Amino acid sequence: MNPVTVLPETTGATKRQQRRTDPSIGGERLGQRGDLVEFDRFIVPHALGLAALPLLLQPGKATGRGSRVTIDTPLFRIEMNICRASPTLLRLRRSIPSGGPDAEGGGHGGMSATTWVIGAEEVGATLAAALRSHLPGQSWNQVRRLIETRRAKVNGELCLDAVRRLKEGDAVELLARPAAKPRQQEALVLRHLDEHLVVVEKPTGLNSVRHPAERQWTARRKALSPTLEDLVPRIIAGREGRSPRAPQPRLRVVQRLDKETSGLIVFARSVAAERGLGRQFHRHTVVRRYLTVVPGFLPAQRIASFLVRDRGDGRRGSTAVEGVGKEAVTHVEVEERLPGYTVLACRLETGRTHQIRIHLAELGHPVCGDKVYRGRAFAPPAADASGAPRLALHAAELGFTHPVTGEAMHWTMPLPADLAAFLQRLRDATC
Repeated sequence: MNPVTVLPETTGATKRQQRRTDPSIGGERLGQRGDLVEFDRFIVPHALGLAALPLLLQPGKATGRGSRVTIDTPLFRIEMNICRASPTLLRLRRSIPSGGPDAEGGGHGGMSATTWVIGAEEVGATLAAALRSHLPGQSWNQVRRLIETRRAKVNGELCLDAVRRLKEGDAVELLARPAAKPRQQEALVLRHLDEHLVVVEKPTGLNSVRHPAERQWTARRKALSPTLEDLVPRIIAGREGRSPRAPQPRLRVVQRLDKETSGLIVFARSVAAERGLGRQFHRHTVVRRYLTVVPGFLPAQRIASFLVRDRGDGRRGSTAVEGVGKEAVTHVEVEERLPGYTVLACRLETGRTHQIRIHLAELGHPVCGDKVYRGRAFAPPAADASGAPRLALHAAELGFTHPVTGEAMHWTMPLPADLAAFLQRLRDATC
């Protein structure tokens, strides 16, 4: 049994106070300070990712109802609600090493690294407001300074936008020390440019397009997290002799790549190109070939399934329910076989969101460096011992018929330096 302490603010809580947590609760008192509670499972928001693993290893059975409790483990202090069905995580804090938060180089103002999950009561709050509510005594200027100095992450990604609105389930992390400064933005390479379309070599770490909710942001806010959709028009303006600072004609999105995926991507610049490329993507005639590295050996095959937005744990995945989901087909070929790993070439017949990552993970061979898709729903996530610097997925080949001229067009792009070095390390390890 694990010791669990009932917090003072919930001692003797009654029906009226706890109705929001569990409407089935009666009017009896729910626990006294210092009571012990056992538990066995958690409803864990998927945004926590691997950080939630220590929680899943705790034994016991939930016996408390509606009480807010804390649980101390060697790595974390957990704050949660014990409800009738199962405990729901409220907040996760990293335990402070002996010697205090400054023992290994110091935190800001005595604060240690802290992570918590946005609950219903904080939905819609800005990042600055959420941080301030968890940092009593800190002024607005101090909180904004923490964000500006690279001390805040949302769902594992550094966030410099103090007014970003948070959603339920978002994992917010306050770092003990500023994150390393990002490397200088790589110069974007345009592989083809005409009045109807542009083909770009996308670097890793850059979103392809901006979320619709962000399109009304000011230029200053957008500059904090630029996307390919923002940067490419400025380059085109320079090429065509226009001012990059003037308002630019928007690109027309016909294809997307994940933020960590590198490789070739096409944008339309005219209505005719948008419609023509859209028809080719719909007919599955566009050539899209990706290189990836997976653990173990996976033979050449055709993978087909129906994908849904939520496979039951909040993530996309395949379903066996007839008539549900969208068909997804991936053709896999072996490019290189290494002891313990396989380099695969994946050709998309369809282009569903995260299709390659989902298909390979569900076969038991998740993409090296993938932090989200590590197996099937509710199965223990597969460990990743590859040492991949990021998601090992690269869009190496793109081909289609020009939607206006009818010309056959085709491009290839070699692995970028980070993935080339990663693959070489795997080869050297077998020598």
